[in-house]
Amino acid sequence: MDQIGVMKDFGGKEIMHVAINIDDILRRVNCLLRWNIQFFMFNFIIWNIRGIGCPTSKMRLKNLCRIYNVSFLVILEPLISNTKLDGTARWLGFKHAIANVANKIWVFWKDPLRIDVIGDFTQVMHCSIDSSNIHFAASFVYASSSRYHRKMLWEQISHFHSICSIPWLVGGDFNTISNPSERIGGSPPISQAMEDFNSMIMDCKLTDIGFSGNKFTWNRGLLWQRLDRVLFNEFWINSVVSTNIEHLSRTLSDHSPLLIRIKEKSINFSSHFRFQNMWLLHDSFMDLVQNNWLAPLHPDNSIFGMRRFWFKLKRMKQVLNWWNQNVFKNLFSNIVQDEEDVNNFENLCLSFPSVDNFNLLNNAKDCLSKLQVQEETFWKQKVATKHLIDGDNNTKYFHALVNRKRALNCIHKIKRDDGTITEDGVEIANLAVQLILIKSVLCSLPVYSFQALLPTTEFSTKISRICNKFFWKGTGKNSKIIWSSWDKVCGTLDEGALGCKSMTDMAYAFSCKLWYNFRANVSLWAKFMHIKYCGGNHPTTVSYRQGDSRVWHRLCKVKWVVEPMLNWGLGCGDISFWQDRWLGGTSIDSIFNTSSKENVKVNYFFDNNCWDFGKLCNVLPISIAQQIFNIPFNINSKDLLLCGLTVDGRFSVKDAWHTFRSKKDVSNLFSMIWHKTIPTTVAVFVWRVLHKLIPTDEILIKRGFVLSSKCQCCYHVENMHHVFLSSPLAVKTWTYFEDIFKVNYFNAKLSIKDMLKCWFSKSKGHIKNVIPSLILWYLWLDRNNSRFSNVVMNHNRIIQNVKNKVVALFYAKLLTAKDFNNHYSVASALGITLEEVFPPNVSRIIYWTKPPINYYKINVAGFDSDSHLGFGGIIRDYQGNLVLGFAGPLQNADINFAIISAVLNGLKSCITLDLNCIIFEVDSTFSLHMLNSLDDITCNSSLFYILREVKNSLRFINFSFSFVHKEGNACANWLARWGWGSDHLSNFSGSNLPHALNGLLRLDKVGVPYVKG
Repeated sequence: MDQIGVMKDFGGKEIMHVAINIDDILRRVNCLLRWNIQFFMFNFIIWNIRGIGCPTSKMRLKNLCRIYNVSFLVILEPLISNTKLDGTARWLGFKHAIANVANKIWVFWKDPLRIDVIGDFTQVMHCSIDSSNIHFAASFVYASSSRYHRKMLWEQISHFHSICSIPWLVGGDFNTISNPSERIGGSPPISQAMEDFNSMIMDCKLTDIGFSGNKFTWNRGLLWQRLDRVLFNEFWINSVVSTNIEHLSRTLSDHSPLLIRIKEKSINFSSHFRFQNMWLLHDSFMDLVQNNWLAPLHPDNSIFGMRRFWFKLKRMKQVLNWWNQNVFKNLFSNIVQDEEDVNNFENLCLSFPSVDNFNLLNNAKDCLSKLQVQEETFWKQKVATKHLIDGDNNTKYFHALVNRKRALNCIHKIKRDDGTITEDGVEIANLAVQLILIKSVLCSLPVYSFQALLPTTEFSTKISRICNKFFWKGTGKNSKIIWSSWDKVCGTLDEGALGCKSMTDMAYAFSCKLWYNFRANVSLWAKFMHIKYCGGNHPTTVSYRQGDSRVWHRLCKVKWVVEPMLNWGLGCGDISFWQDRWLGGTSIDSIFNTSSKENVKVNYFFDNNCWDFGKLCNVLPISIAQQIFNIPFNINSKDLLLCGLTVDGRFSVKDAWHTFRSKKDVSNLFSMIWHKTIPTTVAVFVWRVLHKLIPTDEILIKRGFVLSSKCQCCYHVENMHHVFLSSPLAVKTWTYFEDIFKVNYFNAKLSIKDMLKCWFSKSKGHIKNVIPSLILWYLWLDRNNSRFSNVVMNHNRIIQNVKNKVVALFYAKLLTAKDFNNHYSVASALGITLEEVFPPNVSRIIYWTKPPINYYKINVAGFDSDSHLGFGGIIRDYQGNLVLGFAGPLQNADINFAIISAVLNGLKSCITLDLNCIIFEVDSTFSLHMLNSLDDITCNSSLFYILREVKNSLRFINFSFSFVHKEGNACANWLARWGWGSDHLSNFSGSNLPHALNGLLRLDKVGVPYVKG
């Protein structure tokens, strides 16, 4: 609020002064700059009115059009003659109207909208709609109640999709649902009808952007369904930024009216400069930045300090804007052009196969792959996603995230503190900021400072106390008990903590990250630290000295903890020959148990593009020299620092925290209470019960409170065991549910922990884990209602509350049928009918497919059992004929190493047999990610050199990698198992094929499918 104060001018005269709250103005301006102001373009309504001849229906419709300022209206099932169409339009206040051929769909609209009918059918009417700001297509649906006729409708909509390349919406009464949760009551839904509907949605690439209001749009008796909806294509979501659908109240018809509000970005402020991470992947970017940064400033090159830094940044922004428009250009246009180039070169290679043409094709593929990586980086930045773990590029996934984020995360209404609803844009913006602040995690506020500054013990203790106080007492002024220290809250869930991280552990993890960045020696800071503290010495041989900086002291403290976890992937050889771990995860010093002071670089032993074997033999035994000599060479790449804590070789603060934090004993009991089937509030309460952090009379007396103790349901003194186990009311509650489960765990001498151990299932989220947690929760709630609201405790009410909660969890899809495993009869006792929600048994048909003409396909696999591995692979031509099979054993490796070994062995065989066009199929998504990645760091040290050897060999052939299900990889899996049982590498051809393998080959060749359950 504005505050009025009194000031005096220089002459001493009093003047009135308005002290504006600057923070408030900046926040509001920032909101306007970051959020483009949106205005309603128009609203429209779709309603299956079930007869408009009734005066009350017409009045209801007219009121809706007036209240919501409707620009055009679609009504379904008017149930009157189309001769009354024009009169109805005038009554409702519309200038234009049209009906479809079956007189089941009426459309009304006002100027300046223009609607033209494109296609008119019995169940759907396709229209083109123009306004001053937008042009789009709309399909208004009134679907038949017959599945047979609806199939014709789906075909008509799919056909329109094939010719529609503009924003498009499909809305109306579809007379079917998309999943069982959209129906309550009645007989089970027909799964085939749902599959038909969902197939149409998928084929037409339509999206349901959600809605507000009642979940069900149709009701008759005890049957509720969502039959009415509006779907949008990707062009709509990309062009029309904000669309909101609301299910209005259902009166005079068994269908709800659908109100669709369409908004457009009407005021677009100039966008600020935004650095794009994808620029870093362009070949000329680093040279551009370096040249611009080192260039003298014009007109005055003598300025220095922050002013010089600011001028350089300003110039850099202008250069990057120009470079982005003229050199980098539009990423998506570049991708389209490169895809055309790849197709053209592929056709050229098929028509005129030659080495030059295949080189052109490979170059075009490399360029397209780089652009696809840039595109994925763009979408990751767009949706604030940091990384993916497994799988192929997920560009379509990120598109979906961005589009769904735009559509669903728009706040149209919000509830005030007094419970009333507001739709005011400015008020929503203010309350949205409060909403974000409320949902912020207090513990995350100081974390990012730990990367640069090591917090003192006093600071860490103070922050921990603040977090602990906020956790137990909140922000209210009323006094509450702080039940435990922050240390008990910190730790993983299965250790009996709440998943919070202590300041000390987080600071230590960031210290480890600092050492990793220092050893990588890539940043300007790392190079400076190396020069200042190490000189020409290896970092592990340098120690802290009096007077050195705190940062160096911090690094020296974690040096010998982190250093054993770091390995090097050899590139140009600018790393220490003796001290660094570059020889398969170990250093030469560690092999010979020495501590060399001499800082000799690995590249000292290079001779042009190969190893100088003579130099190696002069300083090392021949066996070690031979091991080094076998390392694949890549002098043009950088030496890469690989972290042994992660599978992909990249350092992760999360993994460092897990490795080096203060650990506690793991408890299966605590791990079982944390699952989506148990509400978080209930899980935290059970955690408090197990730690005895509940304000029962006995515990309060121990904490110094003076009070008389009495149980709320009997004359016994109140303690935890009595409240939750041995009181008459608790006994009746536990006994009731034991009868349902047909078990007999109850014993008055058992502790609460022992009772839960008896109940809990090994399967997380099982109903046997949910019920006892809810019993504890509702026993406590009933005890509190009795004590503070004078409500008499009643075991029947507790039992009913537990049952109601289970039903609510089930219909919210937090509990599923599989959570009742071995106790399906319990569901009916709780009021749940599992037959209605059992998903159909979905089986997939998997084929092994033959490669294109003049291509060869290599299927590879690995097999792991009893710490012993095998690998196998098979090469077949475009007719499915065997070219070569191979299999062999491996020791001291993992399954990914086995798969990469199979790929390498297949590559060598292809080069030997002079096979050029190769398609590889693997059944491991992680291995596929490593093989497809253009980045050097995709694996740990155990896979680094073999993966490099694979990528070096791939330069000589035309190749691609793809995923195959294990069922379609049967031959390779059979060979991998064979290799596991053998003691040497074996090759298979037509003359020595085992009978079982020969049978699998014949099945694949004729196209016999495999069934994936």
